[in-house]
Amino acid sequence: GGSLRELIDKDLKKMSDKDRKMKGYSFGYQVLMGTDVLHSQGIIHRDLKPENILLDKYGNIKIADFGLAQKLASKQQLHSAGTLNYAPPEAAEQNKMMAESDVWSIGVIIIEVITGEHPFKGQSQEETINNIKTSKFKPLPNYIQGEFRTMLEAMISQ
Repeated sequence: GGSLRELIDKDLKKMSDKDRKMKGYSFGYQVLMGTDVLHSQGIIHRDLKPENILLDKYGNIKIADFGLAQKLASKQQLHSAGTLNYAPPEAAEQNKMMAESDVWSIGVIIIEVITGEHPFKGQSQEETINNIKTSKFKPLPNYIQGEFRTMLEAMISQ
């Protein structure tokens, strides 16, 4: 049980690169599938982050905290919400969010599961936000290759 944040901060640091990558595949797939259901109903979460992804004892995820979720009429943009470190550049820059914003957040989460570190992390909160606005992320480790690497880079690029 617990949240993905707890797993990242404690257990994942003890795992091998290969095992963390497999967790990234598994959790990423589950979060993407859950978010796909939301988006198919016209709902964006707007606050996807490790703290809002809960795990059962079998490693199955549940997306939690729908307090900021909103229904979209179409591809309309919503005023930004959520946690700055997991809000995409368009939210930080122009105060707007779309369904694609959830996908960006999921990319950040998957990378954090695999590497143990936020891909845009700076020396300060201000630097982190600037890195997000300018899509300046840390290079992915070499053990992330092929289509998975391409997908993750596309998810967090603007």
